Amino acid sequence: MGRLKCGRALVFGLFGACALALAAQGQTSVRRNERPAVPLPGAPGGTLRPSTLPPTADFQSDEAERRRANAWTVGLTAGLLEGTYIRFAAELAVVLNKEDDLRVLPIVTPGAIQNIKDLLYLRGVDVTITQADVLEYFQKVERIPNLANRISYISRLYHSEVHIFARSEFQTIQDLTGKRVNLHQPGTAPTLTGRIVFDRMGVPIQASFLNNAIAIEKMKNGEIDALVHVTSKPNDLFTKFKGEGFRFIPVPFSEKFADFYLPTDLTASDYPSFIPAGQKIDTLAVSTILAAYDWPETTERYQHVSRFVERLFDKFSELQKPPFHPKWRDVNLAGTIPGWRRHQAVERIIRQLATGNESNALRVQFDDFLKQRGGSTMANLTPQMRDALFRDFVEFMAWRTREGAATR
Repeated sequence: MGRLKCGRALVFGLFGACALALAAQGQTSVRRNERPAVPLPGAPGGTLRPSTLPPTADFQSDEAERRRANAWTVGLTAGLLEGTYIRFAAELAVVLNKEDDLRVLPIVTPGAIQNIKDLLYLRGVDVTITQADVLEYFQKVERIPNLANRISYISRLYHSEVHIFARSEFQTIQDLTGKRVNLHQPGTAPTLTGRIVFDRMGVPIQASFLNNAIAIEKMKNGEIDALVHVTSKPNDLFTKFKGEGFRFIPVPFSEKFADFYLPTDLTASDYPSFIPAGQKIDTLAVSTILAAYDWPETTERYQHVSRFVERLFDKFSELQKPPFHPKWRDVNLAGTIPGWRRHQAVERIIRQLATGNESNALRVQFDDFLKQRGGSTMANLTPQMRDALFRDFVEFMAWRTREGAATR
C-alpha cells in the first residue's frame, strides 16, 4: 500500500512538472511574438498590450493598404517569356510605374489571340499587346461580336516579320499545299497570322499547334514539314538552330496583304546559316499594337488607362534610350492603323498638340522620322523649318483624327 501511494505521488508529480513546463513554454512563446507594450494613459501600469486592443485598428489599416495597392493599377497582357511582347510590357512597367500614382502589371500569356480574349473578359486587364490583323481572325475564325467597337489602339509599336521555315525540298508556299505546317501554340501570333497568310494565298495545310521549339526539332525527322514564326528578326529560334537541309520560304507581297501588312525581307545578316550572302527572302511584316479596352469615360478603369496614356507620352523619350529594346526607336505615337479606332485618351492628347501643347515625346519621334526618312536633305533643315513641318504634321494628324471620327 505504501509503495502504491508512492507510485501515484511520483506519477502525479511528473505530470504536474510537465504541465508547469508546458505552461512556461507557452508563456515564453507568447512573449516572443508579442509587440512591445503600448503606453496608454489610465491603463493599469500605464501600458496596454496590443493583443488587448480591439481588432478594428489593424483591419482599417489593412483595408487602407488594399485600397492604396489597387488605386492606380493597369493590367497589361503581353506574351511568352521568349518573345518580344513581354519585354516591351516589362519595359513599360519600368519606365511608367510610380508608387501610389501608376502601377503597370505585365502578365505572361500565350500571345496575340489570347490577349484580346483577356482584354475582353479577364478581370483587372485594361491594356494589351497584340497585332493589327487580330480583327480579321475574330471575324472569321473565333467570332466575337462588335469587337472593333469594344477595343481601340493606343499606339502602333513595332513590326514583326513573318518567318516560314521549311525543309529544303519545299521552295514556295504552294509547295506546302496539304503539308504538315506548325503554327506554334494556340493563342500566339503564328496561329493568328499563319492562318491568314495561307488562307489568302489559297494554300490548305495540315495545321499543328506545338511549341515551335519542339516543332523545329520534329522537322529534322520529317514529322513536320514547315513552321510559321511571327516575331522580330533576327530571332533566337533560328539563329541558335543547328542543322542542314532547311530554308526560309518567300511570302510575296500583293494587294491581298495591303490592309494590315507591309513588304519586307529576311537577309543573310539576319540568318547567315540559312540565307547566302547577298541574297534575301521576301516576306511580310505585321504591326504590333498597344491596345486598350474601351471603358466608358465616366468609369474608374478609364481613368487608369488615361493616366497610362499620359505617362506614356510624357516618358516616351526614355524608352528610346539604352538599355531598352532598340525597336522603341521605330515607334510613332501619332501613327495611325488601318481598320482600328484610336483610344479617346490618345485623341485628346493629339488635339492638345494641334493647339500648341507639343509633346516632347512626339517631337523626338518626329525628328527621328525626319532623320530616318529624309537623309541629308532633312538633316540640313533649320530649326524654324523643322518647327513649321512639325506643326503641319500635328495639324494633319488632328485632321485625320476628326475625319475618322466623322465617318464612324
